Amino acid sequence: MISEWLFKKSLGREVNLFQRSQDIIESKFKGSTKVIDAAIEATKPNALFLSTCDAFNIEEAKNIFRWLQNFIIVDGLITEDQAIATVRLFDNQTYRQRIKEYFAYLNLGIVDLEVISKDFDESDLGHEIPEEFRNVLISSLTGGKGYNVNTMHYMYDEKGKKTSRQHSWKLEEKESAGTIKAFYLSGPVIWALMNGGILIIDEIEAKMHPIMTLNTINMFLNKELNINNAQLIFATHDTNLLSYADLRRDQIYFAEKNEWESTEFYSLSDFVYLDKNGSNLKSTKERPDTDKEKRYFEGRYGAVPILGNFNPMRVKENGKER
Repeated sequence: MISEWLFKKSLGREVNLFQRSQDIIESKFKGSTKVIDAAIEATKPNALFLSTCDAFNIEEAKNIFRWLQNFIIVDGLITEDQAIATVRLFDNQTYRQRIKEYFAYLNLGIVDLEVISKDFDESDLGHEIPEEFRNVLISSLTGGKGYNVNTMHYMYDEKGKKTSRQHSWKLEEKESAGTIKAFYLSGPVIWALMNGGILIIDEIEAKMHPIMTLNTINMFLNKELNINNAQLIFATHDTNLLSYADLRRDQIYFAEKNEWESTEFYSLSDFVYLDKNGSNLKSTKERPDTDKEKRYFEGRYGAVPILGNFNPMRVKENGKER
């Protein structure tokens, strides 16, 4: 281990919890000095000091590990991986009810959701799967359990009036990509809100209507809904959120490649403007009511792609362009 360090935010400033350089460790963890010294002595060259402190039951280290265990990371483009987690939550009555309430909140016209467990059937595998992989999957899945997710909808009579009758169909076969993603994400969203977890979603807006994306973000910003202080961290290309999401300046970060092709992150709260005040220059912060989306497209914040010249109709003739 070359180096290891950890800081925490305290009253607007960072406080060092420990620093490590090679085999020299300086710790400011609270607790028994003897126990902390023993943890320092016991830390192996190829092990983390933080992990050793957790093993020695140092409370601050254990709290940090508990916080890290509440992470859920989701690829917003491929949310099928979350389907199993969401379906498993349906076994719990409380989670099942909250997921159904979440769908009612999204107002997708779905009356109810049902998850039906069933024995694995090889006919469930798509025809596009190559034969050699298909045989391996059949061998490994035979005897296991699968599931179907159905959505329930009201039926309408010949005059277009809603009746009490309902009709169900498979989620994956009849619903839109956005609705399917909403179901896959509902498990992680509800779990994070109910447990105070940290949910990280890349490309949160993919396949989703902008208002659905905004409503999901607002659930985490609403203190009455988010009573356990769950945290949502997301990456997006939806610039509408700069205008319509009620985010503080320090909650908005931009990502931009530098001249060495590495990515730098910086916060909107870092921007300071110089205004003339008489003969002097006065520094001012970005106003909360500023049209941030407009300023972003004007290039004031950076983090915009710089495209080269491209003309598909341009050809060369005798070495000259025409």
